[in-house]
Amino acid sequence: MRIKLYITLLVIAFTTGGLKAQTIYANTIPTKRQETKSLNSLFLINYNMGFANGEIQDFTQTNSFRGTSMEYRAFLSNQVSIGLAADYQNFYDAKGKETMNYQDAELTGNAFNWVYSTTVMATMHYYLKNPAISKITPFVGLGAGGVYTNYEKTLGGVRFQGDEWQFGLAPEAGFLVRLNNHLFFNASARYNYTFESSDMNSQKYWTIKTGFAFAF
Repeated sequence: MRIKLYITLLVIAFTTGGLKAQTIYANTIPTKRQETKSLNSLFLINYNMGFANGEIQDFTQTNSFRGTSMEYRAFLSNQVSIGLAADYQNFYDAKGKETMNYQDAELTGNAFNWVYSTTVMATMHYYLKNPAISKITPFVGLGAGGVYTNYEKTLGGVRFQGDEWQFGLAPEAGFLVRLNNHLFFNASARYNYTFESSDMNSQKYWTIKTGFAFAF
């Protein structure tokens, strides 16, 4: 009887110890859900610099340091987001004294040329890493949507203006730097291209963006 009792006590002791060890071991290993962080969305605010190309360059012959943009991105996975972006860029050039014929009259005066570009685009981005856990995350993206371009010229107190809405595409490449769990530094380069319409030729220019992204 004593031998049977000792055996029973040993079995109970080993069984209890094994269960405790399994419990401790399970609690020390993080699950896959605990290991993987993800972002729900980003809201970006940027300062934009514009570099003229094509007709915009011919009209202003200067680059633009008057630009801004805002963008919302919703994450479909750790590496893919879709969103909506709005950009504004203002190209300006003081041409100096000019003379031109207008309605059988000759105008002479200081000439000023402006090009205003406003874009509203749906966007999609692919991230080479998970931005929620990576310090630096490169990304590529594409925007597609409407582009409003307004050309203006003033000469001798007379204002000339022509504008048009066009469909445009905007490929982009850049990177995010995670400053903390809710704040990122953002930098990217984007090529803005519109398709020719009935009243305006194709418009194109480069944009360099720098700013911050807020995670939600």
